[in-house]
Amino acid sequence: MSDGTLIVGDDAVIESEVQVSQLVVCGEVRGNLFAAEKIEIHPPGKVFGNIQAPAVVMDEGVVFEGNCRMKEIKRPDDEKPPPAQ
Repeated sequence: MSDGTLIVGDDAVIESEVQVSQLVVCGEVRGNLFAAEKIEIHPPGKVFGNIQAPAVVMDEGVVFEGNCRMKEIKRPDDEKPPPAQ
């Protein structure tokens, strides 16, 4: 999962799975979206695919076709080693 924020502009079209910390969609995305922190979809944004993030914001006027799962995504570096015995 990449750190940082990806902004999909009004005229942009992405056909891919996306994994980032934060995602702001104002264009069109076709594919599953995963964010460690937040996904925002603003008009005239269109998302065709499943989304997963602990926080999701969708404004009135967007198009969303898919499933939404509001669950924290664990990063490999967030895992703690088991306690020593």
